[in-house]
Amino acid sequence: MDAKRKKQDQSAKWAIRGVLFAVLGIGIIALMVDRRAHAKAQAAYDAIDAALENEETLDEAKVHEYIGAEPDDAYDGEDKIWVEEYFWKGVLKTYTVRVQ
Repeated sequence: MDAKRKKQDQSAKWAIRGVLFAVLGIGIIALMVDRRAHAKAQAAYDAIDAALENEETLDEAKVHEYIGAEPDDAYDGEDKIWVEEYFWKGVLKTYTVRVQ
């Protein structure tokens, strides 16, 4: 009877380890997806920031060219300011770049 109990305890330990490794793997994958979304949003921001530092005038077409995508949301803000928002969705967070 004692050998049977040891075998059950050992199989329970392996089951717990398996679940913990699965959770760890899912967490690592979620973090990788989130980091990729953050990197894309940061690259878009840096491209627009560099163009503005060079005193370049940006119109809608130029902004779309620098970011490489159409805006996810575009509207006229306060005082008729043109506003576009770009979103990159990660698993844990959504990253936003707003162009005014």
